[in-house]
Amino acid sequence: MEKIAKKLGLKLNESFFINGINDKTFKIDNNGLHYKSRENVSKCNIWLSSDEMPKLLSELLFKEKEVIKIILLSDVEKILLENIKGEFKKYVWLARDGNKELYLYINSPKRQTFVYDEDDPVIEDENFYYWDDSLSGIKISLYEHLFQFIQWEDEPINTTEILKYQNEFNKGDE
Repeated sequence: MEKIAKKLGLKLNESFFINGINDKTFKIDNNGLHYKSRENVSKCNIWLSSDEMPKLLSELLFKEKEVIKIILLSDVEKILLENIKGEFKKYVWLARDGNKELYLYINSPKRQTFVYDEDDPVIEDENFYYWDDSLSGIKISLYEHLFQFIQWEDEPINTTEILKYQNEFNKGDE
């Protein structure tokens, strides 16, 4: 099951939504795919399974249904994203480069590796890992201590989607 979770971009026991299924939160563990009602997600720690789970898992693997990771923002992270205004509102993609620097982008950037010349004595590292849209990205070094769930190995995060699902997830707490 760990390989299946990884293929879906998840870790074992990581909670997620499935686009189009609005009343359940899901997770994959060593025993399979499980769900619980979104109404009870924070109040009930019982995960259920059903005969539908193998079919649903197949649909996820073949991209017929979309996995949406649950990212719980801190209050500060949420306020920061909600307050990106004016000209900067078009910057909706958040990513961290190989040097652990945090950037906002207009378009979803793609991962790139720059290999330095081996004969250059000034360069200590062999490679530099960055996003192909780096020139149009805005470095937000003041906030690099935030968004620690975003690492170089992760795909860029759409901040609009984070806020949308953050609000939906929090509805279950009310």
